[in-house]
Amino acid sequence: LIVWIGLHWDRMLLSEDGFIRFTLALALSVWIVLRTKNIPADDEEIPRHDMAITVCVLAGLVMTICAFIFQIRTVEWFGVLVLSAGALAAALPPYFRRDIILGFTLLFWAHPIPGNLFIPLQLQMQNWSVAGSEWLLHVLNMRVWADGLILRTGSNVFEIPQWCSGMRTATTVFLLSWGLCVILRLRFIASLALIVLALAQALLLNIVRISIVVFLA
Repeated sequence: LIVWIGLHWDRMLLSEDGFIRFTLALALSVWIVLRTKNIPADDEEIPRHDMAITVCVLAGLVMTICAFIFQIRTVEWFGVLVLSAGALAAALPPYFRRDIILGFTLLFWAHPIPGNLFIPLQLQMQNWSVAGSEWLLHVLNMRVWADGLILRTGSNVFEIPQWCSGMRTATTVFLLSWGLCVILRLRFIASLALIVLALAQALLLNIVRISIVVFLA
């Protein structure tokens, strides 16, 4: 895994937030895998090597080779992670397996290509940011109206481009909140609530930022 990342470092940084996203996902994944475990009393009865690990390693190897040949980047990254997770599960005691799965699932989103799955949400984030800023500025008694992805004040025009949608912040906040939920071992409902609140906070802060720029212009 380390060798693959080193050879494809430029690919990992294709997106503008690639470095922070990769660093954050890697740090949280390592933390999850190495955190304190609840060791079961009958751990010695669980076989360290079983068929599932063998299948995992072979599947990861096949996916990596096929994806490399056919240049399918996302599948190649996924195959490398599956292969590495299987090898790590075979080398570590059985009680590491759950955290290995959780950690490598989070690490998958460090790659810029799977991160592109968030792109359809970017336009919606722009719309919400514009609508929220229009409402907030009305509350502040400022004459402004939204025209698509543009805020107009009569004397000034403020276009809200893609990089001001707040999507990059939302993606980072999503990874951070997800990782913390796993580390803190929160229940599903609590984890879902924390992630939703974190994303709402990212959107709210983006609305405030845009409103301040328009108000002070």
